[in-house]
Amino acid sequence: MSDFKDEIIGRSALSAPDREISPEDMSILWQLFEHIEKLWFPDLPGAAMSIKPQWLDYMRATVTQSPSLLGEYESAARVFIEVSSSSPDCLDELMFSRVVHEETVSTRLDHAKYFVLNPFIRVFAALAGFKAFGGRNFNGYMGGSRFGDTAPVRVGGRV
Repeated sequence: MSDFKDEIIGRSALSAPDREISPEDMSILWQLFEHIEKLWFPDLPGAAMSIKPQWLDYMRATVTQSPSLLGEYESAARVFIEVSSSSPDCLDELMFSRVVHEETVSTRLDHAKYFVLNPFIRVFAALAGFKAFGGRNFNGYMGGSRFGDTAPVRVGGRV
């Protein structure tokens, strides 16, 4: 982990040539997303799998829309391999470590936390987490024809 902890790469998002994210990197990032469920939402077993189509849409959108996060995802995949191989508890520690703010992002590890891990936690909470907190209509903020079988977050007439 020391290579990534100390490697200064600046504040700007990492760029990459215009291409699809590799299946290997998607697999690594999906494992990270599932780990969020294990640590942050243990009362929702299987929730990650139930929202995988929306997560894949999110990933596709953040890679194909400008500014693309492909460079961040590729870098984060390497960081998470390194972090999880150093000790079994390192990934948990990273998940619960300090919040990285944009003005303090400088290392590769900071980038992984700020540009990938923190947004993944937000995506999980928006799509599945409201149920864990006792919310109703917890389908998240996504709607439209792609999600025609899922009711919108707020339904009903005006009072």
